[in-house]
Amino acid sequence: MGVFSADEVETASLAATTTTVATHNTLRGEANFRPLADVIGWQEVSTAEGHSKLEALEYYDHYRPGAERLAARNSIAISWRRNKYERTGQGSRLTHEGEGGVTPARFVNWVVLKNKETGVKLAFINTHYISGAWNGQHPERQERWRTHNAVVREVVQELRGRGLPVVLVGDFNRALSQDIAGMNHLRTAGVSGVPIDQIYVSQGIGTGPAERLEKYGSDHFAYSATVRY
Repeated sequence: MGVFSADEVETASLAATTTTVATHNTLRGEANFRPLADVIGWQEVSTAEGHSKLEALEYYDHYRPGAERLAARNSIAISWRRNKYERTGQGSRLTHEGEGGVTPARFVNWVVLKNKETGVKLAFINTHYISGAWNGQHPERQERWRTHNAVVREVVQELRGRGLPVVLVGDFNRALSQDIAGMNHLRTAGVSGVPIDQIYVSQGIGTGPAERLEKYGSDHFAYSATVRY
């Protein structure tokens, strides 16, 4: 039996770590919360009903950084299977303030999860951009959208700068894939064009495609993908 170098052992460990990820806009918590993947980014968990459904999801832990249950930053909750992952880091950044009748305050949330079996870490980012900026109805919202996009890029680069594999999911509210340094947008199998719900992964940790799942009572489909790192 050959002797493996430290680099080869580390590479083997990285290759052995497989994680399923998903994103779902829950229509203000009206959707059925399903165990879609190992790690899930939710959007619009903005009601008491939605948070109760999230808390009833068996075998998952959750990241909701707001002090109050219905704090706006908690609407983009992140869930992970507690038997497989341990959270070792987290963060939340405001992208822009809210405006009555237009938009709530918007945020970018992220966690760093360590695989309990392999010890390898993954950064997972979840976000939800302002609606209506690109549908021809509210062009005045595009400045907020772009500000949000700049913050997303900063968070991605900060986490990549730590040497972490990164997954970015969310409701981008724009049917256009973004060119984010070091990241690949995963196309969706059997779907032409780009849906507004999107998954991005660090280059080299997953080539996709993403899979479109059901709506589960929402007005958005859920999407999932598998990454190996």
